[in-house]
Order: sequence, then structure tokens, then C-alpha cells
Amino acid sequence: MTASFDLHMHSYWSFDSDVPPIMYFEIAKQKGLKCIAITDHYGIDGLPEFAAIAKNYTDIVFITAFELTVLTQFGLVDILIYAKFRHSLDRLKPTFNLLQKWNQLCGQVLCSQFQLNGIDYTMELREKFLRDYRPTHVIAVQGITRVAEWLEGRYLIREGLINDENDYYFLMRYFLESGKLPMFPLIESIKTQLAEIPAIKILAHPHRYNLKKTQLLSIINDYNLDGIECGHVEMDKKTAKAYRAMCSANNLLSTGGCDCHLASQTVHYMGNHLGQDHWLEEFLNALST
Repeated sequence: MTASFDLHMHSYWSFDSDVPPIMYFEIAKQKGLKCIAITDHYGIDGLPEFAAIAKNYTDIVFITAFELTVLTQFGLVDILIYAKFRHSLDRLKPTFNLLQKWNQLCGQVLCSQFQLNGIDYTMELREKFLRDYRPTHVIAVQGITRVAEWLEGRYLIREGLINDENDYYFLMRYFLESGKLPMFPLIESIKTQLAEIPAIKILAHPHRYNLKKTQLLSIINDYNLDGIECGHVEMDKKTAKAYRAMCSANNLLSTGGCDCHLASQTVHYMGNHLGQDHWLEEFLNALST
């Protein structure tokens, strides 16, 4: 059964997605979704494009949003941020710029590490890979970033630089575990910045962190979050029910989304999560106050 909303999706404005944003509006219209949010990584560069598209789909509530990775005492977690007022996000531009520069640096360092391991993965080749799935107008804004991992290995195989995807993931794991890649930026003021933004802040895909309930609640309290993504597409009914119960017991909102990154999977996954209509009603009420 398709939910009436989807509040977690990525477009080609995320470095690891190839989905044209108009596709989400078209599929939402076909499936009868009432409300959607495109939650790209590290910023809102795509917002002007989204807003222009949304004008042609007035039956769909479109929410300005993005996904932000933060470093907590339990490791990196992702927060979905839904703005009450679009202009309020302007104060985050320095943070967005820092994250995009880190993303570009990661790509540069990855090329260097592959070359040090005898694989001729040049900057020029990385740009070629990016242009395979990211439009020119996106690259013009965000520069030469990392390549999506789900594509990068395939591209390197195609170019004859590695034998198979096992080679790729072995090297990526080695680079990560040996500290070869740039550390994720520690933004000391991020809690203050988020607290100053009139927005609903949701802990994304909590099942991925392998944390205890008390640890999740500690993160929620520490970052003053408003809820949990209880209906992520990867969750089964038992897991979704447990997180929903956690929300109910702690006066938290619940959301759901497909977390889609691939255009080829969007038709199937969009709205294909366990979110309930009354979750959306609660969420929109909170967003409007």
C-alpha cells in the first residue's frame, strides 16, 4: 500500500543520486501523494529548480528540506530538516559551503589514493563519471564532487581499471579504515545553528545506527530534534511500530520516506513505506506553528 506522503528523497542535486526532481512530482501525481520533500545532502542548491517545478503541481504540498550529517558522541547520524520558512536557511550557507568543499576534497583524495595503489583514476576521469549522471547546471554550482559509490565501481570496471566491484569496495574500506580520507567536518556551532532555524528536525533512518533506545534519545535531546523517521522504506512493520511507540512515549513526531537515490527505482519505492496519514497530519500541524 502506498503512503500518502514521502518526506525523504534525493535528486541529482545530491552527489549520490541521478533522479531528476520533476520525476518525484510526476510520480507523486500518479500515485496520489499529498505531500513530498526532496532532502538532498549538504544543502539546498536545488531549491530554485524545485520551487519552479512545484508551481505546476499545486495539488501536492512541497516542503523545503535537506539532509544534514552531524557528528555525535555515538558517531555520525543524519538529520532531516524541514524548514518552516525558506529564507531562514540562508544563515546556513557557510555550513553548506564547508560541506560541499569537503565533498570536493574527498573526491580529490580518492583519486590520489587510487593512483597510489596503481590505479590510474585521474581527476579528468572523475569529472567524466560525474557528467554521466549529473547535469551540467548542477556541476556548475557544486563543482567536481565525489562520485556516487553505487556508480563509481561500475565506471572503474568499464574503464578497465579494476576487475570487479569487490576490488572497489575492498579499496574503499581500506582507505576508510586506514584514515586515508578527509575527516568529516566537525562544525562546533551546528547545534546553535540548527536551534536558530524555525524547522522540524527529524532523526533519519534510526535503525541503521545500531544504537540503544537511550542512546537515540540522548541524540534527540542533545540536538533538540522533533521526531524520528519511523517509516523508512527499509523498516518492517515490527521495527516501524517500535519506533512509533518510542515517539508516542516521548511526544515526538513520526515521518516516513523512501530515501530514494536511483531514478530506476523511484517508481517502485516512492511512497512505499509504512508512514500513516495521521503522522502526516501531526507533522504538518507542527510545521505550520
